[in-house]
Amino acid sequence: MKRRTLLATLGTVSTGAVAGCTGGTDGSDGSGSTPTDAPTDTPTDTPTTRPAHREATFTREGDCDESAAGSAQVAFGDAFVDVEGCLTARDGCHYPALADASYEGDVFRVVVEEVDESDPDEMCTEAIEYRAYEVEATFDSGTPETVEVVHVTAQGRETVAKAHD
Repeated sequence: MKRRTLLATLGTVSTGAVAGCTGGTDGSDGSGSTPTDAPTDTPTDTPTTRPAHREATFTREGDCDESAAGSAQVAFGDAFVDVEGCLTARDGCHYPALADASYEGDVFRVVVEEVDESDPDEMCTEAIEYRAYEVEATFDSGTPETVEVVHVTAQGRETVAKAHD
C-alpha cells in the first residue's frame, strides 16, 4: 500500500513541477500566437468617386484639313475636358453634332455624329467634307481618369481617341 501512496504523491509532485514549463518566456500566451504591440491593419478597398459631369458644350469650328480627318485630341483642365476633333462628313450637307457625353462605367465617352442639315429639296455636294468641332465638358470637381472620343459617320462607329489624365 505504501507503494501506491508513493506513486500517487510522485505523480502530483511531477505534474506541479512541470506546470509552469508549458508556456514560454517569449511573451506568448501558450496558445501558439504571439501578441503584437501594434494593431494589424486589414487593407480595405476605398471606392473611388468619379467627378460628377455638369454639362457639355458643342461648337462647330468650320472645316478642317483632310490630314486631320477622323481624329480628336483630348486636353484635361482642373475641372473640364476639352476635345477638338475633325469628323469626316459624307457630303456638304452633313455636319458634326454632339450625340452623347456621359459616363459608361469609369470612362467618360464623347460621341460625335454626322447629321444631315439639308432641306428636303436642297441639293448637296457629293464631295466628302472634313468638319472641325470642339466639345468642352465640365465637372463638379476634378476630371475623369479616362476619356474616349467616338465618331459616328457613314463609315460606321469608330473610337478615334482615348486619353488618360
